Amino acid sequence: MTWSSVWPYLLALDLVLIGVGVFYVLFHPREPRAMLAWIMTFIALPLLGTGLFFLLSDPSLNRRRRRLIRFRKRLNPALWKKLRALHEKNAPTQHFAEASKDLQKFIALATRISPLQPPTANNTVTLYHHRAKALAERLREAILAAEQHVHLEYFIFRADDYGNAIADALMQRARAGVQCRLLIDHIGCLH
Repeated sequence: MTWSSVWPYLLALDLVLIGVGVFYVLFHPREPRAMLAWIMTFIALPLLGTGLFFLLSDPSLNRRRRRLIRFRKRLNPALWKKLRALHEKNAPTQHFAEASKDLQKFIALATRISPLQPPTANNTVTLYHHRAKALAERLREAILAAEQHVHLEYFIFRADDYGNAIADALMQRARAGVQCRLLIDHIGCLH
């Protein structure tokens, strides 16, 4: 038996192992970063990655996760009651009943992947592509309108006109008694 006659079978085995691994990971929810890491491992090291997954992956993970969720619910039942009410109010099944089948499948998958943070409806997104001035002004307005708290996370936050305007707005609201927090990335802000 020569190499040229064996490699098609190895390639087929490789593709089957990748498919089985990805299927298993997608339908057994865990931390999204861990899922992505395992999928990348399957693709980069299919034979070794699949073996490592079934060797290292803990089958009791889901049981422990459910136990942890029950424990957290007992710690603060009022918080969980509010969270459940919020999820029920914004449940995608109520708002997306007439959505396409593909969207419904995506919603179901997202809910399985992260059951504690299911997708919600009534959200809006505004894209500010190449419109830094408009984004900075809108962000400044939102900060100045805050009454209780402002939590802002940025990868790149520069000491330019836009960054200074946002920082000034945060300081103004903090002086007014609003809790303000700014989290920036050290590496992203070095430029």
